[in-house]
Amino acid sequence: MFWSRPDDFLPERWVAKEGDPLHVRKNAFRPFELGLRNCIGQELAQLELRAILALTVRELDIQSAYPKDGPRVLGELAYQTLAPQEITSHPNHGMPVRVKIRS
Repeated sequence: MFWSRPDDFLPERWVAKEGDPLHVRKNAFRPFELGLRNCIGQELAQLELRAILALTVRELDIQSAYPKDGPRVLGELAYQTLAPQEITSHPNHGMPVRVKIRS
C-alpha cells in the first residue's frame, strides 16, 4: 500500500518525515509515468498548470526578503546555490520572499 489513509485530505503527508505513518514512499506519486504507457494528456495537463500558475502569479506581489546583513552574490543580496549530486541548482539556505495579494 502506497498511501496511509488514501481517501482523506491530508496535505501534511507531503512534508511528513521518514518514519511518520503519513510519509509518502519515494516514487509513489508518479502522475504521468514514462515510456510506452505514459499519459496521453500529459502535455495538456502541463500546459494547463503553466496557465493557472501565470494567472495566479499576476495577482501577487513577490518581493525578496533577504536580511540586510545577508551574504552578497555579484553585489546583490542572495544566497549561493548548491548542487551536490543534484541535477538542478537551488538556493543554499532557501529563498526568503514576501508574498502579498495585489490591491
